[in-house]
Amino acid sequence: MRGSLIAAMVALPVVGAAAGYFASPGLARMHRDVQLARRLDIDVKPEMKRAADQLRAFRLSGETKQSLRERADAVRGRFAVGGTIFGLWVGLVVVLKMVAVARPLRRLEYEVDPGTCLSCGRCYKYCPRERNRWKEAESAKKG
Repeated sequence: MRGSLIAAMVALPVVGAAAGYFASPGLARMHRDVQLARRLDIDVKPEMKRAADQLRAFRLSGETKQSLRERADAVRGRFAVGGTIFGLWVGLVVVLKMVAVARPLRRLEYEVDPGTCLSCGRCYKYCPRERNRWKEAESAKKG
């Protein structure tokens, strides 16, 4: 049990970072510069009015395709770094939650476990609260 927890503590952040890195190209495609650079490389159909408008606006801006591709590459790089960091963070959060769940709880007072209690009353003679109540009742009778 403990060995698998330690292995998970090491593996989950690494797996999360890898997942974030490999998800970054798909996430970067949502950025407008990356979309525009991609649209420059494919034929835009006439029914894709918005894409055609964006391409027309780009061509009228006077910017070069090379500068747009450089900006798109920079965006992809930022997404790769951000996705990796986010995946690492998610993995660390999962590990910390696993550690918190695996750590045994320390009870300062006796509490009945409602999942196993049958309400039979046999535990009263062992219950610290009941013992204190009996002692107080006996001392009140004597005093």
